[in-house]
Amino acid sequence: MNLLLWNCRGLGNPRTENELVRLIQAKDPSVVFIAETWTDEARLDRTLSKINFDQKWVAPRLHRGGGLVLFWKNSINIDVIDSHRYYIDTIINGNTENAWHFTGFYGEPETHRRSEAWSKLRSLNSRLNIPWICGGDFNEIVRQEEKWGGAPRDHNQMQLFRDVIDECRFMDLGYVGPKFTWAKHYVDGHSIRIRLDRCLATNSWFQKFPGTRVHHLSCTSSDHSPLLINLSGLPEPRRKRCFRFEEMWLSDPSCGETVEEVWSSTREPDPSIAILKKVAKCEKELTWWNRHKFGHVRRELEMKKNHLVMAENEAMVSGNNTRVRSLRMEINLLQDRESRMWCQRSRVLWLSKDTMEEATVDCLIDEGTRTWNTTMVDGIFAPQEAEEIKNIPLARHETEDTLYWPWEHDGSYSCKTGYRFLKEDEVGFQVAEDQVHEKGLWKKIWALECPNKVRTLMWRACRNSLPSKCNLVRQTIISEQGCDRCKEENEDVMHALWSCKELDSVWEANNLWSFRNQQHFSNFSELLAWVFDHQRNPSLFAFTIWSVWHQRNQVRTQQPYCPLNHLSQWAHDRYVEFKALKTAPNTSRPERRVRWKPPAQETFKINFDGAIFAEEKCSGLGAIVRDREGLVIAAMATRVPQQLQPIEIEALAASKALVFARELGISEAVLEGDSSLVMSALNSKNPSLAPFGLLIQDSLNVSTCFSKLSYSHTKREGNTVAHSLAQLAVNASNCVIWMEDVPSDVLSVYHADLAGIS
Repeated sequence: MNLLLWNCRGLGNPRTENELVRLIQAKDPSVVFIAETWTDEARLDRTLSKINFDQKWVAPRLHRGGGLVLFWKNSINIDVIDSHRYYIDTIINGNTENAWHFTGFYGEPETHRRSEAWSKLRSLNSRLNIPWICGGDFNEIVRQEEKWGGAPRDHNQMQLFRDVIDECRFMDLGYVGPKFTWAKHYVDGHSIRIRLDRCLATNSWFQKFPGTRVHHLSCTSSDHSPLLINLSGLPEPRRKRCFRFEEMWLSDPSCGETVEEVWSSTREPDPSIAILKKVAKCEKELTWWNRHKFGHVRRELEMKKNHLVMAENEAMVSGNNTRVRSLRMEINLLQDRESRMWCQRSRVLWLSKDTMEEATVDCLIDEGTRTWNTTMVDGIFAPQEAEEIKNIPLARHETEDTLYWPWEHDGSYSCKTGYRFLKEDEVGFQVAEDQVHEKGLWKKIWALECPNKVRTLMWRACRNSLPSKCNLVRQTIISEQGCDRCKEENEDVMHALWSCKELDSVWEANNLWSFRNQQHFSNFSELLAWVFDHQRNPSLFAFTIWSVWHQRNQVRTQQPYCPLNHLSQWAHDRYVEFKALKTAPNTSRPERRVRWKPPAQETFKINFDGAIFAEEKCSGLGAIVRDREGLVIAAMATRVPQQLQPIEIEALAASKALVFARELGISEAVLEGDSSLVMSALNSKNPSLAPFGLLIQDSLNVSTCFSKLSYSHTKREGNTVAHSLAQLAVNASNCVIWMEDVPSDVLSVYHADLAGIS
């Protein structure tokens, strides 16, 4: 009889589950104890079916991590006595002379709470007086020699573990294989190895099963090694396997060449005998080819695993784990190939169940806290993908999946945006190409010191929407697209404004444009971005571009025009005139400053705001509740460990502010924020289909707890206290609350609001 014990670090990872299947197929255990399942019972039911076991017992997880499960076959007489987040306690062959006590144990990972786990282990000692074996991940060592690398283990921690071993009269069963069962390999080359997993047994156990062996097995999907307990201590007999054609061979072109060569070489008059001979020879040749050229997957896997053991030993001496990390990646790839092989052999698509292709997103969400299961997300996805997933905000309540139109703020489809999308796709506008860069370019264009007609021309040039002759031919308005100036090339936007050789006298008149013959640009957006980045007076450049286009149109319409050799000076004069007008004193009436206004009647006002901290990769939100006199009821600043989008953090701040007010016992209030999109969504009768609409729905759900609630939009100047609180959240560990006061950093802003009331 064999028992398999393993801290798998999450059964949600398909590679981990596949490796568990391979271990069970190879070692044939009757009982399997798994720690840190990180999943729910429904997923464990699917795992039970996948490994072809009959029964299970689950000790549920409390939060994101943890979770224990025991699988066993009906051929084993096993009774579960008790379970806890630290253990699953059983009797095997109960009520017989051959009864013995088995406990799958998981030690407390947090050092300051580890004594709780030892107390539970002591309580198990007093229950039964039969042979007892206890194994699993104890998260502790008994002496310094069981750790390599990193800081030395605290002596008191180890002594507490030694004490409980002595009290339970345990002895270590030893091991066969690598010394350490847990390893952490860092990118800088150093590693830490610890023997955290072990099997302990009483003296009566040693007398009952004197040949017991504990094998430390190798794996790559978890940082813990599986433990195989063999009660007889005898090696398993080898079985001769029959020949099977493997689908994975088709990935190598030489496989097909080998088959073709066999079928073309056999000569036999009798067709039926010829086919049999070809099949037999094909089997022989493919077996040889697989062994000597393609590489037998299982044999190569075993060889790589042996190399991994040696590489880990060498890394302990050299302090460099580069070879270890490389071998672990190669083993993962080989195991993926083996998974394809088992999928083919099963003749049913058992491997397609619960794979990443069929898994649903809700598997990645912790149902209890409605947050992302960060450990599972990090374990399944690449780092960049995992970071993007974790930055998606989640609603407080489960909602149905829905489609939304990403070209509208509220997610609803409109004919206008649909038409715009189709036209942009038809004309070839590269809207999706580097949208962040493009958005920044638009802001720079509209900030130019130029008249609106010049800015509009620059914007249209970047969008390739000027009526150049090439664009007019594309619209079937004209049939000839040659340049009227040089008579040599086709006139697209770049040629008409920049690269035509007839424009040399314009662009060579000023040293600012000396890069014209040195830099190449594929479109006008690249050219303008270069001018902005290298600070070549973008406003003067825009005036010159407008002058070139204006002169071109005057020539085409046979109107008086400025010669090209004077055009640069003419553009410069217009630029100087415009600057002089802009610097003239402004005699218009100054705009009245927006200030915070107290609520009307006997109600309270809740102000909220959000902030994004790009460097810290997180967000923050602030909220303050004040009465009609402006006095503070309470204030809050909360750090959000996600880098949300601006609209998302604003919507989340609204929801959190309402929850905060309800916890204060407020039933009549005005909710005020400076995001027009959020406030209009809250006031709208139609649900928002956009991603942030789930957060809006959270706010609407909370609003039903108020007897009277209205929504108000203000500008940033009227929301300065909430804005300052949101900025403070970057230094908060989680959530900070001030009752009838505000933090000292916000005091001056708060007093300014009070002064505005008076």
